Amino acid sequence: WAEHPAPGSAFMNAMGVLALLHAARNGIEPGRSMQFLSNHLHVTHEELLPVLESLAQLGYIAQSRDKSGRWMLACDPGRARLAPVVDALLIDREQSGLDLHPRLQQALADSLNGSPDLCLEDIFIPSAHMPDPGATARHPRAG
Repeated sequence: WAEHPAPGSAFMNAMGVLALLHAARNGIEPGRSMQFLSNHLHVTHEELLPVLESLAQLGYIAQSRDKSGRWMLACDPGRARLAPVVDALLIDREQSGLDLHPRLQQALADSLNGSPDLCLEDIFIPSAHMPDPGATARHPRAG
């Protein structure tokens, strides 16, 4: 197991927890123990606990009150959204100022989709490679 977690590992661990709990939600004993989650995600309890706490604060999971202490899915997976998990464990899109940088938003989305990596200048200076998405809103075509 990694001694030093990689950037984004809390988010990926959260998605792993949600996937494991989703798979276990209809079992005889729904949910999974911390040990099970830790073993299947290859992380320590110390790395996993803040992830579990964040997901619990979002209302996505809950810990049983019985002696098993199992973690269970507490949300409707058909209605629960990804955005709160992103905001809590990857990048808080509201507080980061990301909304002020539309080209950076697009570059991040492209990067996650596997598009070729951009130079910083492509993000900071408007170019044909990455038009400013806000430009059309500010300067609509006369028509």
